[in-house]
Amino acid sequence: MSVATAKSFFDGLIGAASGPIATYQASFLATSGFYFQGLQTPGPSVPNFDAPLFPDITRRPTDHPHTWRALSSRLVGSFPGAVAVDYYGGSLGAGYDLRVMVRDGTATWIRTVSYGPEASFRTHDWTVSTL
Repeated sequence: MSVATAKSFFDGLIGAASGPIATYQASFLATSGFYFQGLQTPGPSVPNFDAPLFPDITRRPTDHPHTWRALSSRLVGSFPGAVAVDYYGGSLGAGYDLRVMVRDGTATWIRTVSYGPEASFRTHDWTVSTL
């Protein structure tokens, strides 16, 4: 597998999961008053693309009991990177980001697709970070 193949895997995941995640988020918001936050999985660090790991659907923030379990049908097989759902409360209102990451040694490729009032400037195609 190459970095390009790993990125394609996550591009496909975003395409396939964005609808079900949006449906889940709308329901979650209606019942809880905020959006679901999915901690990075696998995590806490991004696995290297050539050493994929299975997502941990039990990961959750310490301040609420919600895990990835409701979305587990979208998290099948091993991942050549990681995925996270980040909630935001910005100046224009609340929304969430679907973030995917692929690591190649010290470089981490990140793509963010945002949903909500700040989506136009929070959504980014693949960019590389060397932190």
